[in-house]
Amino acid sequence: MKELKYLIIDLDNTVYPESAGVFRKVDQRINRYLEEKMGFPREEVNPLRAKYYSQYGTTLRGLMIHYKIDPNDYLEYVHDVDLNDLLSKDEKLNRILKKIPQKKVIFTNGSKAHAENVLRKLEIIDNFTNIFDIVAMDYIAKPNPQTYRKVIEKLKVEAVRCIYIDDIEKNLIPAKELGMKTVYVSNDGSDGKPHVDFVIREIAEIEKLL
Repeated sequence: MKELKYLIIDLDNTVYPESAGVFRKVDQRINRYLEEKMGFPREEVNPLRAKYYSQYGTTLRGLMIHYKIDPNDYLEYVHDVDLNDLLSKDEKLNRILKKIPQKKVIFTNGSKAHAENVLRKLEIIDNFTNIFDIVAMDYIAKPNPQTYRKVIEKLKVEAVRCIYIDDIEKNLIPAKELGMKTVYVSNDGSDGKPHVDFVIREIAEIEKLL
């Protein structure tokens, strides 16, 4: 894959392991937003989130469409997570990223501020040339193919010259359809699914694929 120009990398549960618990905290903050700021009964929160996730890719998009909420207020609230006890410097990953010659960007359904906080805490932020967040994607979330095309257009690169890395398998499908190589971060494998080119257990293993 010497022709590759970009590594496009998901953020949460990809640049750090799910076991770190960061996204779990964000998930809890989303529930609190719905309960405390919007007044939804607790028993209605999870079904509503599941419905919006299925229809729109994120809870945020559903709330924007149906309740006209302020997306910036929502993003600031749900990402207000103390990372001090959850993440720390990742020397191994930093070393590996620096060895990889291709440019690296973050592509996340979260906010740019959250991505920057995570990358700074891991001390790997200087390895990335850009962060494409939900705001940059006009609040349209992965796996909507439109968002992937927008990233490619902004990077001014052909999809075939990119590799996409994510811990959510369905998010790999649009990337593969555009022509990218895809990497699934998972302990469970991919069962030979055509939209998954490679499976790794952690992001640090990406080095051996390049």
